[in-house]
Amino acid sequence: MPDTREILASIQGAYLLARFDASGMNFFNISNDGFWRSFGAAVVIAPVVLVTMLAFYAGSDINPLRIAVVEFGQYVAGWAVFPVVMIFVARSMNLTDRYVGYIIAYNWSSVIQVALFAPLNLALSYSGASWLLEFMWLSAMVFVIIYLIFIAKTALGTTLSIAISLVGLDLLLTLVIILGTSDLL
Repeated sequence: MPDTREILASIQGAYLLARFDASGMNFFNISNDGFWRSFGAAVVIAPVVLVTMLAFYAGSDINPLRIAVVEFGQYVAGWAVFPVVMIFVARSMNLTDRYVGYIIAYNWSSVIQVALFAPLNLALSYSGASWLLEFMWLSAMVFVIIYLIFIAKTALGTTLSIAISLVGLDLLLTLVIILGTSDLL
């Protein structure tokens, strides 16, 4: 787990990248230790994810233990699958020298994403759908996709088309994880 200083620097880097400022990469600990500690972002955001999950399932007839097991499995898979798949993709595209920095920035970007989506998801859970909330949620999704494309392009030093393809792969894997586990509920 990273210390407080590394967490704050990494969040600042992710924030700068969200502002489409490539200098955000300078705030990450781009090392093998930094790579492994970047998965600490999962721990940093876990309480917020838990609260939004509880709000989503409030009043549900589904067994709470079943929800916890399925959602935990989904959470772990969501943090593991893309980085593992990217090992093979990076090798095939001669991007292995920048893989570590990419995954570090990608992992820490989740803090920004959760900060953006948690209020929207809570509002949707408690007040119900409205055209304004749905528009805001969709706008946030478009922003996050562009943000992730910028991270891929910047961290990997690759072309826009490759960055778009990698984000498409990430979205596809996320969809497979969600659909693969949703039947368990």
